[in-house]
Formats: sequence, C-alpha cells, structure tokens
Amino acid sequence: MNSHHSSLERLEARIAPAGFLIVRTSSTIYGHASAAVAASSLFTFSPDSKSATYTDGDGDLISLTVSKGRLRIENFDFTPIAGTSRVDVHLLDLTALGLGAKFQGASIDFRVVNPAGDSFGDLRGIKANGIDLGRVIIRDGDLGQIDAGDANLATPAIALIQANQMGFYGIAGQPAGQDTISRIRGSVGAIDVLLYRDAFIDVRGGGIGAITLNDISDLDSQINNGSIRATGAIGTVLIRGNIEGAAGDYSGVIWSRTRIGSITVFGDIKGGGGFDSGAIFAGSPDSATAPFAGTIGPVIVYGSILGGAGEHSGTLSAESGVRNVTIAGDITGGPGAGSGSLVSGLGFANISIRGNLTSGTAAESGSIIALAGDAPNIVIGGKIIAGNSAGSGILIDGAIGTLNFQSAPDANGNSTEIRALRGIGAINVFGDMFDVFVSAGSTGAGVPRNANASIGSVLIGGNFIGGGLIAGGAAGLDAILFTADDILYRPDPAPAILSRIGTVLVGGTLDAFAIEAEQLGIIIVGTSPVPLQPGARNDNFLQGTTVIKEIA
Repeated sequence: MNSHHSSLERLEARIAPAGFLIVRTSSTIYGHASAAVAASSLFTFSPDSKSATYTDGDGDLISLTVSKGRLRIENFDFTPIAGTSRVDVHLLDLTALGLGAKFQGASIDFRVVNPAGDSFGDLRGIKANGIDLGRVIIRDGDLGQIDAGDANLATPAIALIQANQMGFYGIAGQPAGQDTISRIRGSVGAIDVLLYRDAFIDVRGGGIGAITLNDISDLDSQINNGSIRATGAIGTVLIRGNIEGAAGDYSGVIWSRTRIGSITVFGDIKGGGGFDSGAIFAGSPDSATAPFAGTIGPVIVYGSILGGAGEHSGTLSAESGVRNVTIAGDITGGPGAGSGSLVSGLGFANISIRGNLTSGTAAESGSIIALAGDAPNIVIGGKIIAGNSAGSGILIDGAIGTLNFQSAPDANGNSTEIRALRGIGAINVFGDMFDVFVSAGSTGAGVPRNANASIGSVLIGGNFIGGGLIAGGAAGLDAILFTADDILYRPDPAPAILSRIGTVLVGGTLDAFAIEAEQLGIIIVGTSPVPLQPGARNDNFLQGTTVIKEIA
C-alpha cells in the first residue's frame, strides 16, 4: 500500500479560463498575459483530445484520459510551478464551458506514465455535477473528492471509483474553496480504495454495489471524515484493515439508510472521541434522526469491536435486524455510553464472539442490545467482564434462546446484566459466574414488564457468587430487585401461565442474592439438591445467604 506525502508547496491561486494567469508563491504575485497560450505549453493533448499529459511538481509524467467528450485546457484548474514546465493540477472540471453533456457516461483514467519523481500523482477533485460517469480510476495517486450524477436516479452516477488513496491530505491539503466531500447523486457500482482517510463519500438517491478498502480512518477529526454514506442499500463491504473513528462525530463510518449486505473486516472496528464514530450503521444511527428500516449481515470481524470516548462509538448497529455475527476477537466497551456494542432494532440471528465481552465505564458499553426482537443463539468463547454497574451486558427486548460463555470473573464490585423480556431458554457457564444479574421479564432498560417470562435452565460449572436469577418478578417495597420482598410483576394478563426457572445446577458454591420465580424446578449445588416443595408460589427461604423464593 502506498503512503504519500506531497513535497509540493501549497499554492492557493488557480488558473481561470479567462486570459490572465495568476501564480502566487509566498508573497510574490506574477501576472502573465494570454493565460491559454502560457498554459498550452504545460499540457499535451492527443489528436482526438481524449487524453492530456502533463508533468507534475516532482517530475512524474501524468496521463489523464476520458472515454467520451474532448478535453480542453478549460477542463483543468491548476497552478504552474514557477520557473519550470511542471504543473500542480487541482481539479478536473468536466462541466467547463457548458459542455458537460459531451462527457455523459465517460470513464476517467488517471495514471503516472513516466515515474521520474515519486511515482505518485494527485488529483484533488473531479467536478462532474449533472453528469453520470463510468469507471473513475486513479491508478497511481490520491483523489481528494468527486462530484457526479445527473437527475435520472435510475442510472448509476458512477460505475466505479477506484483509487490508490482518497482524502489523504484532508481539508488542509485542498485548494481554497474545495473540500473533501464527494457529493454523488445516484448509485455507485463499486468503491475500491486502498487507503481511505479524511474523505467523505455521500451518495444520495442511490446505493453502493460494493465497498472494498484497506483501511478507513479519520485523522483530521472533522464531522463525517473517513466515512461513506448512502441513502440506498450497500451490497457488500470488505475492509482489509481497520475501521477507525476519531474526534469528529460520525467519523470512520460506513452507513446505509436501508441495508448493508455481507460485511467482512479483517482488522478492528474502533470508536474514537466523536459521537457514533468508528462504526457500521444501517438505518438511523441515533434516535434524534427520523427512523429508517435497516438490516445488516452476515458479519465477520477478524479483529475486535472496541468502543471509544464518544457515545455509541465502535458499534455495529441496524435499525431492523442483524444477521449472523462472528467476532474473532473481543467486544470491549469504552468510556462513551453505548460504545463498543452490537445493537439491533429487531433482533439478531446467531452471535459468536470468540473472545471476551467487556463493558466499559459507561452505561450500555460493551453490550449486546436488541431494542425489539430475539437473540436465538449467543456464544461467547471467552469471559463476560463487568466494567460498571450501570446496565451493561446482554439486553434483549425479546427472547434469548441459548447463551453460552466461559465465565464471569469477579470484577471489583462491578456487575453485568442479562435481560430478556420474553424469557431465556438456557444459560451455560463453564466456569464461575460473579455478579451477573439475570432477569427474564424485564426490558433491556431494566423495567419489569412480563409476569409470564421463564428461564429454562442455568448450568454453572463453577461458583455462583453475587448476582441472581429472577423470572417474571418486580421489586417490592424496598424498590430493589433480587431481595426478599420481590413480587410478581403486575398486571399479569395470563395468570395461568407461570413464570418458571426450570433447572439451576451450580458446580461450586452458591452465594448469589436471589433465585426467584413463580415456580422453581430443580436447584442443585455441588451434588446436593436444594429442597423445594412441589407446586408453585410456596417456597420462600434462605439457602445460606441466597433468597430462594417462589414469588406471588
């Protein structure tokens, strides 16, 4: 992968198509009559005017070719390098002289044909407003930004954007009055960029067929920097390195208003200090924006999902549903609320995390959250590690089918929440479980709502210390859940349906706060069964310090 820093001095003034050329270097201004004549010696046009060649500031011979239309000197916004036959091209303007229609559907090829300098060419912008383009290929350099697309949204605005780098110089490297935002009206067939940094591709009125990047990042800390957004669907996403946000809000983000298909990230998804930074979204990423339906997946991340200081930074989020998710590393929350999390509006398919699920210091950080819908199968190959006591963990406003994890170690008084509004099929813990509070019948936000939710089985290979299990319950007079005065949640719309905890097997020591439901099935600690009376709502005693209660 090429990394390139321009050694050219920043030149602010640019050529105008009129007859006077201004070149500004430091504080000296030189005026040259007959700009077109002076400029003609800097560019060589092919006989059919579809190609132009010029020498850039460090001596590379650059070729720019279009498949349709005829190039003129007026299509180039540039600064000659004083005392040389070299030129710094800022902009390819296909709309110049009102001849943009001649370039409709044109492909653009930009390359270094004689690498006498650093073998790298820069094109700071392409202006094709009102024009659909074919394949735009920047073979040996950096593209600052591109504007394209006509009023007919049924046809692609750009068939392909392919570049060695995009946005490398940031806003500071653009000429005066030119930014790093690519404003595209209509769909884009594919985006294929090695290093994507400090650019913002904003696709309105269409989607993107495929996105392939080596890295996506924001170093300038501006809003939307290092991001790609589409109002339509994004087909596939392949990131060979990291997705990384910074201090800018929505920086380092891939975002579709409707749908993102398969996602593969070989590195990390990492949040920064900005709100919603370092993330992948489908739909609306925050409640302040009008909702749009959005789905994601399947997803494979070979690194980790890491939250940052910004709220909801380092997240994978879909407003509707998330299909199968596989994380080879960890999910780790940061200092920002909701950071380092998986979030779905309408539930998940299978979730596999081969490392740890670790909450940060803020609420709902390092969490798996379904605002509605189910999570049928969650497998955590490592540990659940608590980083706060502010409602982080697995928060499902639906049902959890099976939840497996290695252990939940003691975390210095911090705790983890596992909540499922419609109940939990099974929880399997291979080691110890410390300070994990399991609530069937509570919303993800921790509000009891369902008196009929149950837990099928809880199997803990080691010790069950702190935390507790409750199904269908609510806090009593002390307003604290998992205490002796807990009651059944009311109203109970289906009294004939009992909240149950079927089986609790603890291989080591039981020293939790409470195990509670309308009916408790089997509780075994070590090899010793806890004596329970047959039927419902008739057990209420202490097993050591643990409240064993059939609530009513």
